[in-house]
Amino acid sequence: MSRRHGRVRLCALAVGSALVGALSLAPTATGAPSAAQGPEPCPAPMPVDELRARLSGASGSVVGTGYTVARGTQPGAFDAEFLGVLDNGILPGRDLVIAELRSAALDSARGVWAGMSGSPVYLDGKLVGAVAYSLSFGPSRIAGITPAEYMMRLLDRPDPAATTAGRMQPAKVHISSAMRARIASATGVSADEVGDGLVRLRVPVSVSGLAVGGTRALRHLFRREGVRAIPFNGSSVSPSSTGSGASLEPGGNFAAALSYGDVTIAGVGTTTAVCGDKAIAFGHPFFFGGETLMGANEATAITVVDDPTFGPYKLANVGAIVGRVDQDRLAGIRAQLDANVSSIPVHTTVASEETGQVDESETRIVWDEDVTHLSLDHLFYSILVATDEFDEGSSRMRWTISGTTESGNAWELNRWNRYTSRYGLPWDTIEEYHWQMHRIDANRFEPVEYTGIDADISVTEQVRKLTIVGVRAAVGDGRFRDVRRVRVRPGQRIRLRVTLEPYDGTSDLVRTLSVRVPRAARRGGELVVSGGTPCFTRCSTARGATSFAGFIAAEERQPHTSDLIAQLRLGRGAGPDASGKVALRQAIARSKTIAVVVRGGRARTK
Repeated sequence: MSRRHGRVRLCALAVGSALVGALSLAPTATGAPSAAQGPEPCPAPMPVDELRARLSGASGSVVGTGYTVARGTQPGAFDAEFLGVLDNGILPGRDLVIAELRSAALDSARGVWAGMSGSPVYLDGKLVGAVAYSLSFGPSRIAGITPAEYMMRLLDRPDPAATTAGRMQPAKVHISSAMRARIASATGVSADEVGDGLVRLRVPVSVSGLAVGGTRALRHLFRREGVRAIPFNGSSVSPSSTGSGASLEPGGNFAAALSYGDVTIAGVGTTTAVCGDKAIAFGHPFFFGGETLMGANEATAITVVDDPTFGPYKLANVGAIVGRVDQDRLAGIRAQLDANVSSIPVHTTVASEETGQVDESETRIVWDEDVTHLSLDHLFYSILVATDEFDEGSSRMRWTISGTTESGNAWELNRWNRYTSRYGLPWDTIEEYHWQMHRIDANRFEPVEYTGIDADISVTEQVRKLTIVGVRAAVGDGRFRDVRRVRVRPGQRIRLRVTLEPYDGTSDLVRTLSVRVPRAARRGGELVVSGGTPCFTRCSTARGATSFAGFIAAEERQPHTSDLIAQLRLGRGAGPDASGKVALRQAIARSKTIAVVVRGGRARTK
């Protein structure tokens, strides 16, 4: 599977998970399931036209049976009274079935809950479809059902050869005034209360190691792509924890995992059908990425939480791995059961100076479409565990990022730096890594895949920082003076004596360094004395690079925060820049600027 080049388009977050294999099995017709019989694993789909005809010819209510799990693993039945078909409700050519759902569990939750996505609904022994949408105004028993005839087509898709980019799926389905009136009549509310549409059910997302600020990168990922997720503190799953695809059943729990290990991230939902070595779920996309790679897992529901902010959602423990999700489409997701799942290891070793404790942790990333944010969550989590606080401190991090290019060449980036923070050491430690990964993702040379990430980090609660409080300058062999401007000739050397104040109040440090004015210099500029400033934000390190290897080398050569640097900036057409450097052992803050006049030229100031 090749990683997409540039920004990956994510969208539609419905969390559940589809389990499907590579074999294409034709579904077989069965008798109408009842609560006593339980759901049929691979029933024949009911075409939308057949349901539409059945509704138009009915003299009374048409009620089907659905299955879902509110607690544990055993599916429970609910009634589904079909209210009508919304033509082109999902997209042109994709209709949506509208139904009112009824059961004791639904009454207790005040309506459809997040995590019901994929719950199968049957009529006359056929699968009508899967619960996937709900009314936008709040908890309601009115649901949008994705027709089974669309979902069953997932079974016939070939095995993935390479990941393909998806397109955004509308998050909201608009309903006509006639359908709105019918829903109002069925629910006993006004048409205005019904609103003008249905929305995809939110996806409960289990995240192990969830803590204050611990899902910052993950929330950014979901928010940036418009994903409607409900993160909750969940269980971790070992990459070696495997189960059997035979444990999955229609109406039962399903989890689609993005990662395993110390930071396990998985969306929780419901299985729709199991046909041979394949399963389908959700009734809507997860990230709508087409061919994809995620883990398919068992899950055990703890309860349905009635959250006042997000509405009711299923709280569940993610269980053993039972296959590999390989399709993420408009009508749902598909998984190959009992198939192997490949992953990218992210390993960290974090040592605390205060306790002497060394913590090792590892997360295995399965969903390789956004290694940047998933690995960032792991790094944050590992530092937070070692420091046991989100506060000030200092750190030193050394990391290696490895991968392959689209042309098949292996590459490796090695980098280290020192960091200090007054407010949140875990985040400030990983910020440079964060932006560096973004630059690799968006590099202009060729797409890449990641094969591993390793970080060695030491942390202390002490703030170890040096602040530049004074700079004296001397030209040639002259005396050091406090100046704002110096006059020089091309080829002369400017010597600097820099005073740095330690944060801990100990004696000031004095260091000397020098810069030689280039002989080609023609006019003035400025001399800036500061600590090294790597690319922390959306800046470019690829200037001058002519290949991906050159880009990686430029990333490795970036200055360190503990480098005391004097940089002579002459500006365009004034001659080449020049610099001097002294390596220290603490991060350096602040800067001082001295104007430089070359011959009769003008000084350039800020």
